[in-house]
Amino acid sequence: MPAEKNPYIEGAYQKLKVISQSQEKRLEYEAREKAIRVYRQGMLEAEERGKEQINRLNALLIQDGRI
Repeated sequence: MPAEKNPYIEGAYQKLKVISQSQEKRLEYEAREKAIRVYRQGMLEAEERGKEQINRLNALLIQDGRI
């Protein structure tokens, strides 16, 4: 079977088997996946804010002749 040769497809298939067993398992899985997405988005936004702050600081330093 081709899925057995690809670890990503096999992993997804195993997850599908678990979450299809019951509604409770599916809801747990969906909540976990949502939490992961929210965390990753928060980290991405924090990184962008940090970059913006560094750029502003650099601009102020250049403006003040300290770089």
